[in-house]
Amino acid sequence: MIKRNVLIGGLASLILVAASCSQRGTDCPDNTPPAIKTTGSLHALEGRDFIFRPQFSDPDGPDTVIEFIEFPAWLEETSGILHGIPEEFTDRAILTFAVSDGQAADTQSLTIMVTHLNRPPLINCTNVTEATGGIDYSYRVTFEDRDGPDTLVEYINVPEWLTPDGDSLFGIPPDGISDSCFLVAVSDGLEADTQMVWIDMIPSIAVYGDSRTGHTQHQQIVDLIRATEPIAVFHTGDLVNNGLLQSDWDAFFDITADMLAESEFFPAMGNHEFQSPIYFSSFELPNNEQWYSVIRNNIQFIILNSCVASDSGSEQYLWLENELTGIDDSIDFVVAVFHHPPYSTGIHAEDEMNLRESWVPLFEQYDVDIIFNGHDHDYERSFCGGRYYIVAGGGGAPLRDQARTHPCSQLFIKTYHFCKLSKVDDRLIVKVFDINALLIDQFELSAR
Repeated sequence: MIKRNVLIGGLASLILVAASCSQRGTDCPDNTPPAIKTTGSLHALEGRDFIFRPQFSDPDGPDTVIEFIEFPAWLEETSGILHGIPEEFTDRAILTFAVSDGQAADTQSLTIMVTHLNRPPLINCTNVTEATGGIDYSYRVTFEDRDGPDTLVEYINVPEWLTPDGDSLFGIPPDGISDSCFLVAVSDGLEADTQMVWIDMIPSIAVYGDSRTGHTQHQQIVDLIRATEPIAVFHTGDLVNNGLLQSDWDAFFDITADMLAESEFFPAMGNHEFQSPIYFSSFELPNNEQWYSVIRNNIQFIILNSCVASDSGSEQYLWLENELTGIDDSIDFVVAVFHHPPYSTGIHAEDEMNLRESWVPLFEQYDVDIIFNGHDHDYERSFCGGRYYIVAGGGGAPLRDQARTHPCSQLFIKTYHFCKLSKVDDRLIVKVFDINALLIDQFELSAR
């Protein structure tokens, strides 16, 4: 506590008047003592300005002395006034002061009651999130509550695939479910803040290739792809064994009819299509239907025809370069799809179409993230020049062995398979499943 003396009007004048009366030997006029009018308790609000000015009467004034005898440390005195701001959870305190005219005094003690102002919790995290089937999802609410720490977090109407855990949620959504939401509430026992959180389900994308003659295996792969309910399916070429035979195309469309009815389909032309008129009449694709570009899930897919001219003076090369230079800044990932692999350890000639000299420098210059190919009937992941090269040629054609090694090759598996691309937030997760739905490979990229 603090004690201080304060003079209002001039203490020196009061002393001189009293001395003058005594020297003349005369009686001074009858004194009327000061009387304090402030009574009861004082009320302050934590975090708010508090001002106290004593109220009193003294007809003999004006040279009355106020003495603050006891007051809390959060108050200070200026010219007969106490002022200050009580901090959070400040205790009640005693304020004692005296009012004196030099002959008589009045004293008062008051209790300062400090009222706690509740600061309700405030949620300050995002209310829109992304999820995709088969990929871990988590959400953690963040909030501000300066009164804490006993703040309660509650999740309400949570989708059944999510599990609450304290201030967090976690779970793995199944493929094909719709957008959903849940309510989060943060309460301090007096007040609460609530927020609806939306979960945008981002559908997957499938990539496979070299279906050709293995109709039974092709059907199994198509059934597995359909189970993931992709928004789009990309094929790396060699859809059929002989693109000039209508019977081959009839078999292909018998197997894929339901998939094509449910998902968009974007093929690349393989060498077994033979630039067939049946190919061009069977699909409605952008640009010239041989090389074209589509954007799905904020991923730009560039489909090329590696069976025709690709050198730096070709029409296709100039189109590719123009397409890569025009990629919008909003695109998160760029993926190229075509038939012949620049990097592969399968039985075909290494870099059969000399694409390491034509297209690969463009992929590196313009940061293409993944290149999907077929031609070799296997699954292979290579990493070269800072990007992934994936051979996804296990759609039904006869499987073949590895023929050589290469320093860029990271994984080679002789199996029927398909690739599932899942984009969520700023990540692209690639999972590869074999014909028995077993996960055989997985890797992940961050957005550009």
